[in-house]
Amino acid sequence: MKETVIGYVYDSNGYHGDAVFFEGTIENIASFIMTNRWNETVVTDLMDNLLAKSFIGGFLNKADSGIIDELRRELVPMQNGEKEPVRIEYLNDDELVYEEGWII
Repeated sequence: MKETVIGYVYDSNGYHGDAVFFEGTIENIASFIMTNRWNETVVTDLMDNLLAKSFIGGFLNKADSGIIDELRRELVPMQNGEKEPVRIEYLNDDELVYEEGWII
């Protein structure tokens, strides 16, 4: 999966801050979860379909069946300290492509 995804980080009151957009590689999704492991996170595709949801500690709560195994293979070494999360290149508004009001 290399399409653009949306990441949300939730505070202790259950509210998320601004959405962040990034390339949806498995490594990036796992890194997003781990760099925000002290908060709950949600990653969706651009149509708002859930790809991954984590709870505090960087542990998966739910994940799309099409990526869960691959995501676990990437996430577990990060959780165990065997691998560092990668630096995610977040996309700014200038880098997003819009068509008829939708991000594509």
